[in-house]
Amino acid sequence: MYAPSGLSINLDKLPTSVNRTTRTAPSEDAKDLAQQHTTILVQNGKGSRYKRSPKRWERHQQMAAQRLIDEVGGDYDAAIEVLNFALTHPTHKKAALKSLYEVRRRRERIPNISSPPTDSERVLGR
Repeated sequence: MYAPSGLSINLDKLPTSVNRTTRTAPSEDAKDLAQQHTTILVQNGKGSRYKRSPKRWERHQQMAAQRLIDEVGGDYDAAIEVLNFALTHPTHKKAALKSLYEVRRRRERIPNISSPPTDSERVLGR
């Protein structure tokens, strides 16, 4: 049987944090970026369409892609350049082949790209 403990919580006295409901829903660009990244993972043997992926993997990747796009100023092409750099640079490649979250975590260590990669260096494209 359930016996009340006599404790109560006054919710008005609890500290409030930043409103987390302001997250943006994934845009079509974010969905496209996440799909391209997943395709690269499959091509590199890091996943397979026949192998079961973790629950809600695609949704998590879309949200990470949207956050990456937001961090580079809302520019899809800049996000593609950052991901291309991460996928081709030896220091960041292993993390980039895990998930978009890992790329976003290392975003501060990835320099801003001033010149676009050459066609031989490009992994993702529009």
